[in-house]
Amino acid sequence: MIFQDPMTSLNPVFRAGWQVGEPLQLHKHMGQRRALTEAVKMFHKIGIPDPRQRARMFTAFLVLTIERRDAEPPRIRSITL
Repeated sequence: MIFQDPMTSLNPVFRAGWQVGEPLQLHKHMGQRRALTEAVKMFHKIGIPDPRQRARMFTAFLVLTIERRDAEPPRIRSITL
């Protein structure tokens, strides 16, 4: 089962890059630096701004940043003819 809610599935006392990279270390037999690099690439791939800085954040702050971004109403441009 893959939990989709990061507020309940990520541990708030660990940094986000470490938590994303840990399964890569265990299952793909990567070193810590390579796993962190891959975590940053994943953050970039899914559209998290400034992925290196976000990987160093504790997950509680990262999740709040993402939720705040998603809660903002989309910007709609009006075109007048």
